[in-house]
Amino acid sequence: KRIVRAADGRLAVTDTWGDTRHYAALLATCQTWLLTTQIECEESLFSQKLWMALDRTRYMQSSKTFVMVDRPFWKDKDPQTGRDTLSMTLTDRLTR
Repeated sequence: KRIVRAADGRLAVTDTWGDTRHYAALLATCQTWLLTTQIECEESLFSQKLWMALDRTRYMQSSKTFVMVDRPFWKDKDPQTGRDTLSMTLTDRLTR
């Protein structure tokens, strides 16, 4: 339910029932969207870049990944050839 840094420097983890325990380190194995939407996390626990990555990455069903980007980099042109710098491969296999 909640993850914050306690006064003694350890991590204070509060569960759904309101029980709080303190740990020197924490390994969160939940889906990343839970850290940004369902679990109250102290902002200073992660860097700004990591928060942005957590916020911009979404998983839908089992095989689709959506990532919001700053600009449409896929439209970039090679200045020497005038051709697209990127191409695309469509597949129904798992991405690696």
